[in-house]
Amino acid sequence: ESSKDTIKEEFKNYSTVYNTLLTNISNDCLSIIELLENGFEFQARILARNLFELVYTLLAVIIKKDKCKAYFDSARLENGYDIWNKYFRMSKLNEELYDFEKEDDSEYAEMMKKARKRIYSEYSSYAHNDFLYSFIGCHSTDKKKDTVNYNLWGNYNFNAKYILSSINDLLW
Repeated sequence: ESSKDTIKEEFKNYSTVYNTLLTNISNDCLSIIELLENGFEFQARILARNLFELVYTLLAVIIKKDKCKAYFDSARLENGYDIWNKYFRMSKLNEELYDFEKEDDSEYAEMMKKARKRIYSEYSSYAHNDFLYSFIGCHSTDKKKDTVNYNLWGNYNFNAKYILSSINDLLW
C-alpha cells in the first residue's frame, strides 16, 4: 500500500514539473508575440532564448525521469543552481537531446545538435548585450519603405518574422 502512495506522489511530482514548464512555455510565447507586435524585437529575442531553454528542459525531463525528479526536488533542497549546472545548462541539454535523437537517426541528430547550438548562441548574443546586437536592437527596418528607423518606444521590425519562424520550428 505504501508503494502505491509513493508512485502516486512521484506522478504528482512529474505532473507538477510538466505543468510548470508548459505554463511558462505558453506564457513566453504569448509574451514574445506581444513584444513583437509592439516593436520590441530585441527584448523578444532575449525572451526567446529563455523559451528555448524551457522547451529543451521539458524534453530532457520527459526523456529522463531522474532529471525530472532532480528538477522537482531542487526546490525543496534549495540546490537549483547546482542542479541546473549539472543537468540543465544548454550544453548539457543539447547533449541529452542529441543522445536521444541519435538512437533513431544519427544524421538528423547531428543536424539538430548544430542547429540548437547555432540558434541558442545567436539569441544569447542578445541576452548578453553584445554591442553589435544591442546596436541592431535599437533600430528597426521597414522593407516596404526601404528605411532604417531608430527604435525608441518600439517600431515594427521586418525581422519579427524570423523570430516567429524560429519559435514555430522550436515548438514543432
